[in-house]
Amino acid sequence: MRLVEQWRRALERARRGRLAVLRHPWGRPVPDGTVQDELVKVLCADVDRLAAWGARHGLSSRHICRRGSLPHFDLWGEAGRRAWEELSPATLGRDPREGGEPPCGA
Repeated sequence: MRLVEQWRRALERARRGRLAVLRHPWGRPVPDGTVQDELVKVLCADVDRLAAWGARHGLSSRHICRRGSLPHFDLWGEAGRRAWEELSPATLGRDPREGGEPPCGA
């Protein structure tokens, strides 16, 4: 699947209030000082759902980025890899379960 199609699906899903994930080319330093080739963004128009997902993964809601059209977490390294593995099947339409994500608070 082409990157443009992945982004389209992720943004549509996130605008509907569902958790979505996308990869974003980066090539610059992140807050820990390392240079990362890409970031993984976990997006959701429903800030409460996004914050609950983050809390289950040890992320504070104060790290939700609110710039742009959709609230999101910017992740890299192991955290980004885990988020991609968890959420990409539902985002990209490969998850057999309806919704592809656990209910908030699960």
